[in-house]
Amino acid sequence: MKLGKLLFALSLLNLPTILFAKTSTSIDPKNPVSLCERFIVPQAKAACEKKIEKWGPDWYLASVCEKQFDDSLFFNCLQLSQSKNFSPVALETCNADGLSDQERLSCLTKSGVQHVYQDVKLKAPQRIPASRRAKTLPAKISKQPPLEIGSDPN
Repeated sequence: MKLGKLLFALSLLNLPTILFAKTSTSIDPKNPVSLCERFIVPQAKAACEKKIEKWGPDWYLASVCEKQFDDSLFFNCLQLSQSKNFSPVALETCNADGLSDQERLSCLTKSGVQHVYQDVKLKAPQRIPASRRAKTLPAKISKQPPLEIGSDPN
């Protein structure tokens, strides 16, 4: 009985560690525009901001791409958002510190899901044809005043 209480108390003490262990290694989203601070030359910084505005990369992807040292691989990483979708869980494996730039880019290429575009052509709504009798006979409009309730139609 005492052993059970002791194990229960120990499990309660370890509960926060178990619950929050995953969040400590999770990816923090990063504003992609802030990544252009890595460039010192104003022209390079402006070109970076223009590319990021055009591509609109995901904030989680930007956090992983921030670790790229080579500038061309950095832009290749950000450009992946044009052709792939990423989930934060899938990006965690590519966020490891021990990966080289090429390994990280390869990991991102493999973990991304291709965008699926579907050509949707909307058709004009089709009219339901009226009955044949209504098609062949013109509607007749009476010029007589309407009948009152309870009056004789003749």
